Amino acid sequence: MGATLALRNLTLAFRGATAPVLDIDAWNVAAGGSVGITGASGAGKTTLLHALAGIVVPESGGVCWDEDDVATLSSGARDAWRRQHVGLVFQDFHLFPGLSALGNVLLPMRFDHWGIDADTRSRALSLLRTAGLSAPDQPVTTLSRGERQRVAIARALLRRPAIVLADEPTASLDTDSARTTVDLLLTETQAADATLLVVSHDAGVLARCDSRWRLADGRLAALP
Repeated sequence: MGATLALRNLTLAFRGATAPVLDIDAWNVAAGGSVGITGASGAGKTTLLHALAGIVVPESGGVCWDEDDVATLSSGARDAWRRQHVGLVFQDFHLFPGLSALGNVLLPMRFDHWGIDADTRSRALSLLRTAGLSAPDQPVTTLSRGERQRVAIARALLRRPAIVLADEPTASLDTDSARTTVDLLLTETQAADATLLVVSHDAGVLARCDSRWRLADGRLAALP
């Protein structure tokens, strides 16, 4: 089941900046929906995702997922909360070149010293098949950019997180690869009833989300 998001009086500024990069009075996202966020380069979209994931802490205000105000947690507690609840898809994938596609999908389990049982391995293989990757033992260094992005998405979805945050998941992908990537994200998050937030400049990606928002001057404004 997805999580409900509520931002309250959120401000976040970079040292030396003349204005906060985020200045959001209130913003709510219903559990289980998909939200597209766009805006100019440098508007703070990645920073917003990092605040939602507890990677960065705002100067003031609350980042509430259900009953958890991530902004008030200690660093260790935020890390533990993120591992339990959030699947992250980064712009630059964060894949390990020495591992196969399957090895990269399973890697977070090894980092957390969680056992990789038959069910977990089966889910990883199923996600890779759904992503169109029929050779799970293939080194990621031999995959195309679109295939590597889909490996990163499969990794983010492995534990069936309640929250999935994707930062420009179709950047630099051709049209067919972008469509396959978005299909994977939407199909899997909808099946799990997860809450999906996607940062994108791609109008096609935004059109497939339940709601769309533009970030400018630190604030979010609804789009049609």
